[in-house]
Amino acid sequence: VHHDLKPSNVFITFDYDVPVFQLGDFGLSCPLEESKVTKHDGFGTRLYAAKEQIDGKICTKKSDIYSLGIIFIELISKCGTFMECSKKVDRIKQGELVDDIDPIICHLISTLLTVKYEQRPSIMKLKDEIKQLIENDEVSKLKNMIVAKDKEIESRDKQIEELMDEIQKLKTQVSKE
Repeated sequence: VHHDLKPSNVFITFDYDVPVFQLGDFGLSCPLEESKVTKHDGFGTRLYAAKEQIDGKICTKKSDIYSLGIIFIELISKCGTFMECSKKVDRIKQGELVDDIDPIICHLISTLLTVKYEQRPSIMKLKDEIKQLIENDEVSKLKNMIVAKDKEIESRDKQIEELMDEIQKLKTQVSKE
């Protein structure tokens, strides 16, 4: 368990335009067997620390899931100050929506920030949910593109009709002269 996940400990490099994410600063990390939960003394940066870390109660993979929730808020939302970010975190924890975060994403983040660590999703479940959101977003974008193209075609069809009417009127006028 890393125990100090925060933006300054996440390093991003690019390998042929593909982002590669790496973690650094393992000073507070603790070893964890697959299902073992152990006591831990340090908790890292308070904003990113789960309640169980702050209380010094346990060391679990789900503590890092909480930290990821905070990082997600900072990635997708404007947090000009620590207080702004802290207020958004509190609102999402309470199940409220935040203006500049999509409601579906707010709900997902709220599951990461759940006080009871047992109720937070596993990293695999989180990965699947994010993948599904991305796929649904892509489908939604394609549907919107199709609707926009349909409207464009409809508009052009109307223009063609109007031009055909105008041509017919001109033909009639020319034949009368």
